[in-house]
Amino acid sequence: MATLLKNAKEIDYMGGYTVKVPRLVDLVAMKVFALKKGSPKRHDRDVSDIVHLACEHEWDLEAKLKPICDAFGSEAIYRELSTRVEEVRHA
Repeated sequence: MATLLKNAKEIDYMGGYTVKVPRLVDLVAMKVFALKKGSPKRHDRDVSDIVHLACEHEWDLEAKLKPICDAFGSEAIYRELSTRVEEVRHA
């Protein structure tokens, strides 16, 4: 958690509040970890979030997503996510 906070970016929010926002790679890592260890009820939401973030930021899946899945998820999670990303990219 300390690393997440250290790497987070501070932004001004609603004219006077400062909030810390995790780096994209850290946010995706948390969501991948949740897919591995979290509630099945959140599965579809977390998958959708990761897929849309990877597409929006034009991630190279092998270079960006695979190392995160190797560290915090599994090969099965990587396959599911990469399949879904490719479906969205070619829709």
